[in-house]
Amino acid sequence: MLHYQLYHILRSDTRFHSKYVYGALECAASKLKLYRKTIKQKPSAKRPYISRNHLILDNQLYKIEGDAVLIPTEPGRHLLFKLTRYVLESIRDARLGNLVVTDDKLIISYSRSIPKQKVSEFIGIDRNVDNITTYDTQRRCNMYNLSEASRIINAYDRVKSKFRRNDARIKKKIFQKYGKLQKNRVHNILHCTSKSIISQNSGIIMEDLKGIRKLYREGNFQGRKFRRKMNSWSFYELQRQVEYKARWLGLSVEYVRAGGTSSVCDMWVKTST
Repeated sequence: MLHYQLYHILRSDTRFHSKYVYGALECAASKLKLYRKTIKQKPSAKRPYISRNHLILDNQLYKIEGDAVLIPTEPGRHLLFKLTRYVLESIRDARLGNLVVTDDKLIISYSRSIPKQKVSEFIGIDRNVDNITTYDTQRRCNMYNLSEASRIINAYDRVKSKFRRNDARIKKKIFQKYGKLQKNRVHNILHCTSKSIISQNSGIIMEDLKGIRKLYREGNFQGRKFRRKMNSWSFYELQRQVEYKARWLGLSVEYVRAGGTSSVCDMWVKTST
């Protein structure tokens, strides 16, 4: 309905390139759909808005020639962006999707058909706050230390807690800045860990963790520092990275009930040592 109401209006406006209208309406429609779903559970939810300038083009509106991507601006005129060798190797023989252009990024989505491997070995992953323990079918146990990620989170929490200026706008801007820095550093540590796990070329078995945030809310008779530590635990980010990297290589990923998995893992580790 949104497309029918606004497409011809925006299409006739000379300020908008005709090729960009559909992408803008598609983005607005997705925001509206999410808002309608949210207000059913939370009636006080804020109305959606676009906070950053961005441009969405489907795979028919741009083309890649040589080592550059061409984006149309006017009939017969294009913007040219050079692509790195790594990007060119990644998208070679892949099916291209949408192109998203922001103030500082150019994002190309692509997909590739990957045959599923037949694996005979599996790795079980036990996730903890400060470490990741893996145990495979060859009875090999590895422990990955993630205490540096916890240290980084605590360091940024201390920095933000010292902010005393009574200005909500400046406070929000500074907190967003430190939040982005914290996220990038923590995600890099998890990236190295997940890459090391996937490099073993085995099937993945993980515990299906759900409801972690609900367990550590205010009023659950837990200390404030303990709740903050558990709520800052990036348990799902590691799961996301491991899953998409495994599926990109055609490795299977399976989930088991989380109850009792840590004690079983400890038992296997003790018997193997």
